[in-house]
Order: sequence, then structure tokens, then C-alpha cells
Amino acid sequence: MFNKMNVLSLFDGMSCTQLALKSIGVSPNKYYAAEWDKYASSITQKNFPNTIPLGDVTKWREWDVDW
Repeated sequence: MFNKMNVLSLFDGMSCTQLALKSIGVSPNKYYAAEWDKYASSITQKNFPNTIPLGDVTKWREWDVDW
């Protein structure tokens, strides 16, 4: 049931939300991450390569997200 949901994480950091979801057995269909910090985003991509990076939250109108 929860494995078919899409997640939008604002101010994602290093994707601790994905760690929490994984610990309870939830694997989202898509995980969108809004984070402007390049280092944090690189850690996310290393640990969760299927993450869809969105960049800066203030540029949300430019995101290619299927709302």
C-alpha cells in the first residue's frame, strides 16, 4: 500500500526521511528531494541513487513534478 506513494521532501538535507521510511519498510514509488546544499544532495545521491533532485525550494515553479 505505502510502496505506491510519491514523496516530496522539502529541505531534504541528507534524506534522513528516506532512512526513516526504509526502517519501517516503506519504499516510495518516487522520492523528490528539494535541497540547495550541494554536499547534502551528493550524500543523498550516493545513498539513494533513485532520488529525484529538485534543487532550491524557492524555484518550485521550475520543477518537473507530476503534481
